[in-house]
Amino acid sequence: MNPMRGSGFAAVCASATFFARLPWLAPFILLWCFAVYSAVVRYEEGWLLELYGGPYERYLREVPRWFPHFDGLRRIALWNEFSPKAIRAELHCLLIALIFGLKGLVDSPAGHLAWTGLRSRLFS
Repeated sequence: MNPMRGSGFAAVCASATFFARLPWLAPFILLWCFAVYSAVVRYEEGWLLELYGGPYERYLREVPRWFPHFDGLRRIALWNEFSPKAIRAELHCLLIALIFGLKGLVDSPAGHLAWTGLRSRLFS
């Protein structure tokens, strides 16, 4: 089971603001994520509780919504039968890493040097 259901997405969004060099925006992004995610989670929990009943009720008791329980940590499995589906479902998130990775590369001295060299070879 997932040790946290909500804070991962908020952390990704907030860290993206730092990589974009907009750290002042992070608190607003966190508040926005919390508000939107809270509304979505309340709706989804009600729907999933109707759909799955007792097993989902047990999941809600055992898995915290925002912050993990550190008491009685069990061995964390990095891969299980749901991992391939989870990876496919979140593959679009790699786009965020790609955008900021390219931005970081272009903004770096090595990236600038490579771009200048490529431009001079192509357009001279």
